[in-house]
Amino acid sequence: VGPDVYEAAHAKNLTILDATCPNVKAAQKKGQALAEAGYLPVIIGEKNHPEVKSISAWAGKNAIIVEYNKDIAGIPVADKYGVTIQTTFELAKFEELLAGIQKERPGEYKIEKTICTATSERQNAARELAGKVDAFIVIGGKNSANTRHLYDIVSARCKIAYHIETAAELKPEMFRGCTKIGITAGA
Repeated sequence: VGPDVYEAAHAKNLTILDATCPNVKAAQKKGQALAEAGYLPVIIGEKNHPEVKSISAWAGKNAIIVEYNKDIAGIPVADKYGVTIQTTFELAKFEELLAGIQKERPGEYKIEKTICTATSERQNAARELAGKVDAFIVIGGKNSANTRHLYDIVSARCKIAYHIETAAELKPEMFRGCTKIGITAGA
């Protein structure tokens, strides 16, 4: 959540037990620090993802969220750009978007690579394994951005790929003719 939720809780003298992922908390603080240092905050990630919305709230009213190449045109011209990333965003997509931003909006850049290490390692391992198996199962919530990114990665390299949430979704016919099955799960 953004700072307004913390302020409202403090105003009501509520005790806060903050269970925010430390990686997300770091991204929020880096977004805030970039804005305070005079950089135009640019957040690369999914616009409707709660984490991205929270980073934007911490980075202030001038923060811009970039999810697709088409969003780059909406970035105002500035001298200094401060970039943060959704912690579960796919690294390759981030690098593509960043290159596009830097091409279209030259200037000084401070880039805070806030992608979670465990996420990027899981994505890399899934990408490598997908090229070695006949079918791939990605386990995780249907609404999980992390799991969806894993599915996108493996389905690009493995023709038979499934995103499931429960074991009940598995059927024997899904694996006919397959001898090697890859499995990964969202965070």
